[in-house]
Amino acid sequence: MTRDGKKTVYALTVLVLTIAPACALTPPAQTSGQVQSHDGVALTIVGQACSRTTDASAEQPSWYLVEQRLAVEVQNGSPDPVTIHRDRFRLALQDGSALQPVTWGAADPVTVEGGEKHVFKLRFMANSEVTCQSAMRLDAGGAITQRQQAVALTGISFVPRRPL
Repeated sequence: MTRDGKKTVYALTVLVLTIAPACALTPPAQTSGQVQSHDGVALTIVGQACSRTTDASAEQPSWYLVEQRLAVEVQNGSPDPVTIHRDRFRLALQDGSALQPVTWGAADPVTVEGGEKHVFKLRFMANSEVTCQSAMRLDAGGAITQRQQAVALTGISFVPRRPL
């Protein structure tokens, strides 16, 4: 390998090692844990990443652009399939707002057969004074259905892990 080739490989390695931890999803710092319906459908936050940056275009100079990414697992312990409607999830923030997902393809339903589990990602963004150390709650009201009926699940409260 040439000297220039070694420099390029070294630069790419440093870049990947620098960026990779920022992209990784880690468990929340605190969580209320898994929630489960009486039919055996369970919902768990298995990973998250929160970032907060100054938004120079915001109307309020103290506001930030907050992005919360979640990896969510649905375990279907019932014999019948369930349908996940990712666009129906809401992220409740401490300031009283409830964010809709901005995840690409969130309007496309996903089916999980009985006895199976599925992990999917959700992405929420907002201009807010909320920090990545603020308590949040993932609400699934109507987001998971079985036989065209909403599966009754309580929300999962959590505090994101502090970004590096």
